[in-house]
Amino acid sequence: MNLAPVIGGVTVLTGLFEFSRTYKNRDLIHDSYKLKITISEKYPKVVPVFEELEGKIPRNPDYHVNPDGTFCLGSELRLLKQLADTPDLSSFVDSSLIPYLYAQSHKRMFGSDFVFGELQHGELGIFEDCENLFRLNGKHAVVSALELLGKRRRVANKCICPCGCQRNLSQCCTHNRLNGFRLIMPRTRYKELALSLKYKLNI
Repeated sequence: MNLAPVIGGVTVLTGLFEFSRTYKNRDLIHDSYKLKITISEKYPKVVPVFEELEGKIPRNPDYHVNPDGTFCLGSELRLLKQLADTPDLSSFVDSSLIPYLYAQSHKRMFGSDFVFGELQHGELGIFEDCENLFRLNGKHAVVSALELLGKRRRVANKCICPCGCQRNLSQCCTHNRLNGFRLIMPRTRYKELALSLKYKLNI
């Protein structure tokens, strides 16, 4: 891939991206896509943006492509968690982009569903991902966790834990799990997600 001129701190890579991958005894696939990769100067605090330039992947939600043509690799929180754990770009490409392209190629070649399973689109997908990431069950627990992440830590620690144990957050093991997400996104973003999910899930 080629490096385009850097404009305003944004790095852009374009060109043919080739991969070879198999998954759980499924078909070995060799394929390539012409991609544009946009990397913010704030990386890894901002997820890279991936676009396919030749129309091999239909631009619709059934193929996990956003309305603007960018790839939907997962929820923002999950992707930022991956980058926080392993911030180098090659690891992110290997763990997120290549599985996505493998699933696209498999679907295109064999007419299968996405081989890695599918989250629902939009807020429902975000809810499912948060449920897994926070290890909580139910919409009220997830929204409560997001609201706590939107508060200052000292305030949140005095609130009831969203896991249902009826103890303060500071007295539950969920405390450490949630605190691991505090550096991933700003409090304002967690507040926005909580409000969005409350509206979508009718809480």
